[in-house]
Amino acid sequence: MPRTLSANHIDVWLLPIDGWDPSQLDQGKISLLLSEKEYCRFQRFRPLSKKAEFVAARLLLRHLLSSYTGCNILQTEAIPDERGRPFWYERGAPLALFFSLSHTKNLICCALSHHREIGCDVESLAPRKYERDLTDRVMSDEELQFYRQLPIQDQSSFFYRSWTLKEAFVKALGQGLRIPFTALSFTHMTPTRETFTVLPENLGTTYTHSPYCFKSCQPNAAYSLGVATPLVSATINLIHATLTGEKITVVSR
Repeated sequence: MPRTLSANHIDVWLLPIDGWDPSQLDQGKISLLLSEKEYCRFQRFRPLSKKAEFVAARLLLRHLLSSYTGCNILQTEAIPDERGRPFWYERGAPLALFFSLSHTKNLICCALSHHREIGCDVESLAPRKYERDLTDRVMSDEELQFYRQLPIQDQSSFFYRSWTLKEAFVKALGQGLRIPFTALSFTHMTPTRETFTVLPENLGTTYTHSPYCFKSCQPNAAYSLGVATPLVSATINLIHATLTGEKITVVSR
C-alpha cells in the first residue's frame, strides 16, 4: 500500500551519498533507471561526485513516487507548470504528490506533500570563501544588521538559515529568481528546529496573500535545511535513509 500523508503532514527525506559510487551499477542498469534525456545529462557530467548526485537524486525520486503513489514509475514523467515547477504525471494524468528536490555536497533532500505546494533547500555548512560577499545578496537590511551584531561563531549558521529558508520559500511559490532575497526578512526571531508560521504582510513580498509555514534545522552538524509550505501548522517529519547499490532503506524517522 502507498504511504499516505494527512492534510497537514509533510515528509522530508534525507539521503546521504558520501562514498556511494554510481559505478557500482552497470551502465545497463543506469540506462534503465534514467530517461533518455536524463541519461544524456548523466553522460555529460565529468566529476564522479556530480554523477553520483544526479543518479542518487533520480533513485530517490523514483523510490518516493512508487512509495507514495503506487504508480508505475516507467510510465511517469515530470512536466513543469507555467511557473516552471515540475509536477508528476502518469500516462498524462496528474499524480496527487507535490515535491521539492534539493541536493548539496553528499546529501540529497526531497520534501513531499499530498495536498499543497512545498519547497525545500539544503546547504552544506562547509566554509565558503565567498560567504561574506553572499550576505549582501541574500539578506535584507534588517537581517544584515542582526547578522553583524551576532558573535562571529554564530554568524555562519544564521547566514545559512536565512539562505535555505528563502530558497525553500521561492521554490514553494514557483517564483525562482523573480523574488530578490533581499526583499525577504522573516527568519531571525524564531529558534532553530521549531516550525513557525509567517503572515503574508511579514514576508516582504506581494507574490502571496497566504501565510506560510516554515521549518529550519540542522539535520546533522554538517548541513542546514529549510522547508516552506502554505500548509498552516504543518507537521514536518524528517526521514533519514541510506543508499546501497540502488536500494533505499529508512534508517530513522
